[in-house]
Amino acid sequence: MEEREALLGNISNSTEVMRAIQYWEMEFDLAQKKLTSAKKIGWFILSFFVCTLLLVILTTASESRNMMKLWISLLPLPIYIIGRAMTISKSKAKMKKASAQMELLRNEPVLFWLPPLYRHSVAYNCIASYVVNMRANTLQEALNLYEMERHQARVEIYSMIGANR
Repeated sequence: MEEREALLGNISNSTEVMRAIQYWEMEFDLAQKKLTSAKKIGWFILSFFVCTLLLVILTTASESRNMMKLWISLLPLPIYIIGRAMTISKSKAKMKKASAQMELLRNEPVLFWLPPLYRHSVAYNCIASYVVNMRANTLQEALNLYEMERHQARVEIYSMIGANR
């Protein structure tokens, strides 16, 4: 039981660091989703709406501004490109910052007890749950249980994919 109590102490001591890691994992995921999301067309729709509004205003004001209307009708594409470039740049910067923060936190001395491969929030939460709920008494048991459940989940996913073919 001493090993289990020591493991519980290690889990308790590393909770704050793991919360911080989880925060940066979520920040990374949000930035990654924004980078690859379907919102890519948002800038185009916004610029198209603004340009259409300008065209309506110019058309009602004077019919002699054909050249200006042509230029305004071409504006959505560069606005879209510039807006998308800004979104990509911001997302990449956030992802880089989140990665750096996670790397720093994963090397915190308070996590010495946990192998580096398992220093992410999903593994930590599972391992902590196994120990707290008495499904495992040692770190080795918890790691083996975690790997076994991951393997079982992959097998189930592959069998579902195979069944859908």
